[in-house]
Amino acid sequence: SLCKLIIVGSFALSMTTSFSNAADRKLEAALARSLLTLNSLDSTSRDNGYIGLLTDDSLLYIDPDTRKVVPLMAKSYSVVDSKTIDVVIRDDITFHDGSKLTTDDVVYSFNSWIDPNNSLVRANTFRRWLASVEKTTPDTVRFHLVGPDPLALQYLAVDGKVVRSGTFDRADGTKDYT
Repeated sequence: SLCKLIIVGSFALSMTTSFSNAADRKLEAALARSLLTLNSLDSTSRDNGYIGLLTDDSLLYIDPDTRKVVPLMAKSYSVVDSKTIDVVIRDDITFHDGSKLTTDDVVYSFNSWIDPNNSLVRANTFRRWLASVEKTTPDTVRFHLVGPDPLALQYLAVDGKVVRSGTFDRADGTKDYT
């Protein structure tokens, strides 16, 4: 589709990637500008967005052909009511360090994004629509919305990157979101 062509074309123009040695699993990227951060939620830069697409995944994804929200790191999702979404996570997802994705990681990620002490550039994006997140079963997470929001699934697909539990924790018990 035209949308895919534009995205791929602009990506190709601003970035060159190559895989060095498959055994060391390193991604090499050349960018037109320096990255300000590796946290895609702390930047509105297009280049940071591209890197985020290569390094971080979301529970859901917008299929470019159908434009429908489909599971990515999730096995399935259901809209329980106008303010509640349940997401069942897949059991075959691992992080770069080999640790397995858990519902604790999902809850940690989204609670980090809505933490009032989180001053990342795009944290307010989450606080506008997401009230809380909880683990309801070993493989299910429940999202409680601030109010009815027809775009909530799209927010989960576009900005809802999942990080490993503990990513922002400091030794003193505080969090460092930078």
